[in-house]
Amino acid sequence: MKFKWPSEWKDSDAMSYFISDFTSSAVRPSRKLAFWSTLICDVCLYRKSPFVTLDDLKRCLAWRGNPPHCLDGVLDDMLTKHTVVTCPKLTETWSQWGLGILMSPITSVWQKIIPDASEQKFVVLSVLEVIFILHDTNHNAFN
Repeated sequence: MKFKWPSEWKDSDAMSYFISDFTSSAVRPSRKLAFWSTLICDVCLYRKSPFVTLDDLKRCLAWRGNPPHCLDGVLDDMLTKHTVVTCPKLTETWSQWGLGILMSPITSVWQKIIPDASEQKFVVLSVLEVIFILHDTNHNAFN
């Protein structure tokens, strides 16, 4: 199945706006934030992985070879809104949650799916939730 890009992807004027950096750090247009936040979630769902890095996003979301210059601001906004967390933050939060029975299998899976820790990794929480729900549904279907 091929990834379905948003309709704006074919519109040069719209994409020139969307790939440009934010003009002021105090003002982040909600349309641009919504566009990239949604697209980041869609790409993660397509890949079936909630994990992204800024460099990875710049590569996979490059439009006509031009990486979006606003992605660091988009990720900052998503962090503020708690729609993404950093990998260490997610581990810390879950550890504090403290259900040892639950943590053991999660930790085991976690160590297998998180690659090299040299880059800052983000976890898209809505995608992580979908993956866990699907995993749980599939697991329960065979038990």
